Amino acid sequence: MSNANTIVDALRIAGIATEFAPSLTNPGGNNPWVFTQPVGQGVGAANPGAPIVLSVPAVQGQAVETGRQSGGAQSDSQLWYADKNSFLVRVVGRVQPNAFSKTLKLYLFTGNGITAGVNLVPDLQIGFASATLPAASSAFSNFYLEARCLWDSNSLQLNGVFSGMIGGVAIAPVGFSVNNPSAYAAQQAAGSYNPLQFIVAANIPSTVNPSNDVVYLDEFSAELL
Repeated sequence: MSNANTIVDALRIAGIATEFAPSLTNPGGNNPWVFTQPVGQGVGAANPGAPIVLSVPAVQGQAVETGRQSGGAQSDSQLWYADKNSFLVRVVGRVQPNAFSKTLKLYLFTGNGITAGVNLVPDLQIGFASATLPAASSAFSNFYLEARCLWDSNSLQLNGVFSGMIGGVAIAPVGFSVNNPSAYAAQQAAGSYNPLQFIVAANIPSTVNPSNDVVYLDEFSAELL
C-alpha cells in the first residue's frame, strides 16, 4: 500500500523546498523549542515563523485521495483518513552540536503549537527521546522518530507506539495514549472537520556556547499503513 501517494508531508504543504531544511539554533535552557517555518532565501514557507504542523486527515469528510489510476477500468485509488486506520508519523533530521558528547532531546506532540486564540489545539506529548551524541568522528549526527498511531473518533483516543534512533542509539518503543475530547470533538462534527495535528521540538541542554548547536528537520510526514 505504501507509495508516494499515501504520504502527507508537512514540509511540502508549508511550501518548504527540500534543499532548505528548517533548522533550530539552540537558545539554551531546558525547554523544548518547536520547529517553525523558515523565512527568506526563496524557501517559500506558507507562514514564516509559524510552527510547522503536520495535519493528518481525521475523518472521512476531510479525506484525501490516495493511489492512482491503474490504466484499466478499475482504479486502485482510495480515500485516506485516520479514523480507525493505522498510520505512521515520521520525523527525520540531523544535529550539528558545537561540541561532542552533548545530549539531544526530541519531542513529538499532538497539537498545533499555538499558545492562544480560537485556533489553539493543546499540545500533548506523545513521545520523548534523549541520547548522548557521539564523542568523536563526525560534525553531524542523524536521528529519526516514528509514532505508529491509531485514531478512533468514537472514543476520541489517539493510541500508538513511539520509537526512534539518535546518533546510532536506539530509542526503545514506548506506548502512548492521548484522550482529549475538548480538542478532538470538532473532528466528529460535519462541516467543521479539524485534522489531527502534530508538532516536533528539540533541545540540547547546555550553558556553554549553546547558540552554535543546530538541529535540522529533513522530513516530517504521515503515511497510511
